[in-house]
Amino acid sequence: TESGKAMSLAGFSTSATVTASSVWIPAGASEPPSPPQRLVDRKARNDSLEVVWVAAGRENESAVLHWPIPVEVSRFVLYGIRPNRARGTDLRVESCRITLFRRDKIAARIDDTGQVLPDGTEIQLPPTEIDSAKVEIVRARGRVNRLRVVGLAELETIARLVQ
Repeated sequence: TESGKAMSLAGFSTSATVTASSVWIPAGASEPPSPPQRLVDRKARNDSLEVVWVAAGRENESAVLHWPIPVEVSRFVLYGIRPNRARGTDLRVESCRITLFRRDKIAARIDDTGQVLPDGTEIQLPPTEIDSAKVEIVRARGRVNRLRVVGLAELETIARLVQ
């Protein structure tokens, strides 16, 4: 381990609890086909909306990952929703803001991730101890399923367990 303090780097998103500002539920449906927990299911490269998170709106939409124990994060990989012309999906997330928290206090912030690509956009940062991360969609164009909503396909967190 590095300085005896942490274990090896690994993907930690799947161990997070995920919540979102909103979730899209189609008319007549009782359950959302694209809930926020889909952000950590490791199925980013798929054309189905059943493996992504789709918000109910377009403005002020965000997702929060929360870990029960702290992790030391060094990288995030954000995946955009794949375009699907036949289904009316051409969403292009142009910018996100990532705010990292430790014990409800801001530990770090990435103000602009740049465009979030369907094949992944990597965000490097100095190793930072956190217990939650909020990803806000700041700017986007296009639609999902012909609707003016936003979403993301996957949030990958590369971190190590803090001991």
